[in-house]
Amino acid sequence: MPKFGEITTGKVIKIYNNAALIKLDDGSIGKVHIKEVAQEFVKNINDYLQLQQSVRVKVIGKRDGKIQLSIKKADPSIIFNNQVEKFMKESGRRQAELQKNKDRKRNGGKRKKDPNQK
Repeated sequence: MPKFGEITTGKVIKIYNNAALIKLDDGSIGKVHIKEVAQEFVKNINDYLQLQQSVRVKVIGKRDGKIQLSIKKADPSIIFNNQVEKFMKESGRRQAELQKNKDRKRNGGKRKKDPNQK
């Protein structure tokens, strides 16, 4: 049985309206919910998956004794893009903080008074 966070491969063995069953390479069976199939909104799961299709999946949990899987979280480009997005947000926040500190030092440690404030 695969462990939490592990990325593995398997084949689609059954497709429902809102999920698909995947037989993993080790013989265990897991479920991919429709929201875990792709980054974009999936209206019809059959547009993304076909029976016997090989897929890369990530183990994201276990519910009621069943393995919960994600196709979208197993995609390395998505993982990389999420890391870049997180880095850019953090970097922007830090840049703004540095600029505030720099401006304070220029003003002798005093904050600028808002001209609209009385």
